[in-house]
Amino acid sequence: MEAYEKMKTGDFSSPNFTYYSPTEAEIISCELEYQIDTKGFYQPVYRFDIAFDSPDLDSIPIYVSAIWHSN
Repeated sequence: MEAYEKMKTGDFSSPNFTYYSPTEAEIISCELEYQIDTKGFYQPVYRFDIAFDSPDLDSIPIYVSAIWHSN
C-alpha cells in the first residue's frame, strides 16, 4: 500500500511516463523485483505495469523503491 501511495504522489522512476504525460492511468499489475544500483547491489523495487490513455502504448512499467526511509 505504501508503494501505491508513493506512486500516486510521483515518487517513482519511469522516463516514459513523463514523455507521454497521461491524463488517466490504470494499474494492470504489481510485482516485487530487484534492480542493480550504481554500486552493483540489488535493491528491491515494486514494478507497477500501467496502462493509460495513449494509443501509442499498451503499458509501461513504473518502479517504486521498496526501501522506506524514515525522516
